[in-house]
Amino acid sequence: MKKVYRHELIEVLIPANATATKFMIPDQPNLRNMKIMGVEAYTIDVTPASPLSGTAVISATDLKKIYLTLQDNAGDQFINLLPLGTLKSIQSEGEFPNIERDFKSFTGQIVNYPKSFLTMSSALANGGALVVLLSVTYLDPTKNSQTTFRGKK
Repeated sequence: MKKVYRHELIEVLIPANATATKFMIPDQPNLRNMKIMGVEAYTIDVTPASPLSGTAVISATDLKKIYLTLQDNAGDQFINLLPLGTLKSIQSEGEFPNIERDFKSFTGQIVNYPKSFLTMSSALANGGALVVLLSVTYLDPTKNSQTTFRGKK
């Protein structure tokens, strides 16, 4: 039987003139105990403002300064300091704009979002408030009617 997936958009706020280097991912009630199958990062060239808050989205240049750490419910960091730029699959600059590169897949890990975070290696170019948008594709074993993405099996 073909697996079917759902989607949730996550927003992580980076406050104006932030001096902190660690930003916790907010709790995601809709994603508790869900098996994640993919994570993608978006930048301002794909979507200029977050549909969740209206805040400007981070640039591709600043995305390269941010790293993702995901922790599971057992307390294990199964992703530790993954460069967030590797999760940006839509290329909108350069010779071939608006093409999609390799999408990073997961294998059904369950994330403890309040224990997961983003780390910045240096200050962002824009001093204003920005958001990091993460698109999470997940499998909800309790639902039968879900959206399919890319005909994954």
